[in-house]
Amino acid sequence: MFPVDVQVQTRVKKGFFRLCELPQVMRAVDGTLIPIIAPKEHNEAFVRKKGFHALNIQGMVDSELR
Repeated sequence: MFPVDVQVQTRVKKGFFRLCELPQVMRAVDGTLIPIIAPKEHNEAFVRKKGFHALNIQGMVDSELR
């Protein structure tokens, strides 16, 4: 998941600094809720605080969006 190669780490960190002036950043993380139809079993596990059913999806990218 995280690059072991020091040269790759340096390139990614420089990329984030160029994009948003954040030093020493290796990854950006974000998440969103994807609405779903309520499953027949265990549907309470998918109810979000606003009352709809959804999956919580998270993603992580480097400065080159990989």
